[in-house]
Amino acid sequence: GLMTLEIRRLKPEETHGLRHQVLRPNQPPEACIYPGDDDQTTFHLGAYRQGELICIASFYLEPHPSVRAQMAYRLRGMATAPDYRGQGIASEVLSFAINELRLSGCDKLWCNARTSAVPLYDRAGFTKIGDEFEIDPIGPHFLMVRLIQHSSIDR
Repeated sequence: GLMTLEIRRLKPEETHGLRHQVLRPNQPPEACIYPGDDDQTTFHLGAYRQGELICIASFYLEPHPSVRAQMAYRLRGMATAPDYRGQGIASEVLSFAINELRLSGCDKLWCNARTSAVPLYDRAGFTKIGDEFEIDPIGPHFLMVRLIQHSSIDR
């Protein structure tokens, strides 16, 4: 139907519009370029509805000192256009990504989750690690981690 979501890979620059609008509205456009955006191992996903890009997320091969893993990926720049929030779109993008990561051999996905977004990541199977911390100028965050590979059982 008309409301079908299409999820596909994006070029790094295709993420900049939503990154700026949703995540970094009061910062210069350069703030929407993240280290590693162009790396071979990085991938960017976008969800489209009727040709409009409404949700983005980016995934980087990047270890974290508090996350013991064989192959850790970092999620950054997850953003949903304001008119489309609360419809489970970010969750669908995460599910798509987790499938891709599983195929690549990744065993843990981590992110610095804005405190306001913790419930979204909770629902997607992430767990908080440690205490809340500040990232200037954005605000309070939690480190959150999700297991990608396990034995045969997945939650």
